[in-house]
Amino acid sequence: MQVRRRARRPATPEPTATAAETGIDTLVNGPEPRPRWGAFSLVCIAYLAVTVGEQVLSPVFPTTREEFGLSEAQGGIAFGVLAL
Repeated sequence: MQVRRRARRPATPEPTATAAETGIDTLVNGPEPRPRWGAFSLVCIAYLAVTVGEQVLSPVFPTTREEFGLSEAQGGIAFGVLAL
């Protein structure tokens, strides 16, 4: 009695990895740029705070300088510290 052997299937080639999967693309072109919304928001809020602070302090400055008896130089230093 003869044993029938199954015919072997040809091996299917395994799919090759893409450049993105191997990391080659990242090494060559660098990482994909991501928007930095957090940093951008922080800069915008800081700019707004400084601008509003200076707008509020400027009209009040001469009155407070006279009230506290400060000279021009001392008043300027106080204004600079408050503007920070």
